[in-house]
Amino acid sequence: MADQDLVSWLKQQMKAGYKIDYLRDYLIKNGYDPKAVEEAVASIGQEAEKKSKIGFIVTLIAGFCIIIFQILNIFMGSLIKPFQAFLFFNLSFIDTAEIFGSFSWIFNLIIGVIIILAGFVIHKQGKEIIGGTSVLALCVIALITGNPLIFIVIGILGGALGLFKK
Repeated sequence: MADQDLVSWLKQQMKAGYKIDYLRDYLIKNGYDPKAVEEAVASIGQEAEKKSKIGFIVTLIAGFCIIIFQILNIFMGSLIKPFQAFLFFNLSFIDTAEIFGSFSWIFNLIIGVIIILAGFVIHKQGKEIIGGTSVLALCVIALITGNPLIFIVIGILGGALGLFKK
């Protein structure tokens, strides 16, 4: 069982911007028991991994869904169109086809890829807020450019979970 005072101190120092490796070395050099330090560090590492995992997974699902939808739209657009309004209610405020021509799908594919990359940022310890905020902003752009609302909602959920480090 890790020393809770040591765990609290490590968390406080990490919030202040210190890296865990620096703190580990600092404590051991200043006479703390290496085993107690390693237990505290491991305890923090397990908490951090647990906190960011759900937001990461949900964000990846949203990004991949957007990419898959765009690919299906490219190759089977005429087959998807009749079901699009029913299955994928979307709030397209901007006609990306008008702006980007027949390459509007590239813009939406890029949004999907960037959402996935932001998901990886959510998964990185200490970067959850940056990643979550990025995902939320990208979801707003994806909503405006006509991606299916269900995928946007999943992305917003992933971004919010990232912000709350879940």
